[in-house]
Amino acid sequence: MTTAAAPPAPLTAAQVSARIEAAVSQTFRDCALENPHDPATLSMSGLGACARRGAYQIARYAPTNPGAPEKRAADLGTAIHAWLLPRLATTLGGRWTSIERDVVLTTAHGRIPGTFDLDTLALAQSEDADAGSTLVDVKSVNRGRFDRVMATGEIFPEHFTQNLGYAVAKTQQGRPVQWAAWLYLCRDTGRTRTLTLEVTDELTALLHARVALLYSYALHPEFAPREERGPGLSVVCDGCVFLTRCYGPTAVPGQSGAQSSLAASDPDVVDGARRFTEAREARLQWERIEKFWALVLADSAGIYTDGEHSAAIGYHRGASRPDQAAMRQLLEQHGIPVPYTRNRPTMTVTLNAAAPPTEENPAP
Repeated sequence: MTTAAAPPAPLTAAQVSARIEAAVSQTFRDCALENPHDPATLSMSGLGACARRGAYQIARYAPTNPGAPEKRAADLGTAIHAWLLPRLATTLGGRWTSIERDVVLTTAHGRIPGTFDLDTLALAQSEDADAGSTLVDVKSVNRGRFDRVMATGEIFPEHFTQNLGYAVAKTQQGRPVQWAAWLYLCRDTGRTRTLTLEVTDELTALLHARVALLYSYALHPEFAPREERGPGLSVVCDGCVFLTRCYGPTAVPGQSGAQSSLAASDPDVVDGARRFTEAREARLQWERIEKFWALVLADSAGIYTDGEHSAAIGYHRGASRPDQAAMRQLLEQHGIPVPYTRNRPTMTVTLNAAAPPTEENPAP
């Protein structure tokens, strides 16, 4: 007589949640495999990104961190593009609008491929095919980055170079672009802000200068500047296929610490100390400026506008926090020892000018 197998134990709520999370993670990894991109090839989206990564790509270095890492923000951006672009094209006028077309930027150094989002003649004063079009690049960003765009009215450098590259490439192919527009869309709220520039000879020259700079770095990629802050601090580094080549074999996506590999010699450490000191002084200076303007605005609660910007000034009640003095008093009144813990270790950096060399102490 055989004994029937015991039924599986019912899942707990935590197990159900974990299985859903695992399925979501696998879905994003599968998405990366569905849309392969040669990580060793410089494309238009990389023109304004990290210079060292661009140098590795131009020099055709082999990736040290291959695979299909999750790129959730990029995949969500792709989903937004898939929904928005065809509808926006219809609204603008489908007859005069094209979306997601491949272009190639031709430079004195090489050819750089890319795919623009939307190009339209519907905004031109003339529907002549020779009239300059408007090239729109949709950038879905988090609320922090969107608020920065709203506050400054400035285009992020990496986005500026990318869309300008599309515009110049399309013009090179005999279809002139007059306006380049960056449509910023907040993923959290759906709010938008469009920034537009005319495609001039001066901007075109800036683009070609950036390309020339990247190709010069590609002659010695290990000396190209890192334009991101490393793993754990930059999602660009976390997803970079050259991560361990750039930050050493101990670098792990999402984990900081590999930055210490950059302090490999006395000059490296002194340079780091100098940069740390400069950053600290800059922070203190901005804190002093912030404190001054807080006092200026102390009695200005309300909403204001100057025609170009609006400002909302408000005040919030301070958050509740433990009264440590009262807690200590209660413990002592009841004869309970006051518990202590050590603060997190802090780093001190002191930068001094080196003493001039002497016969007794020559320069190293």
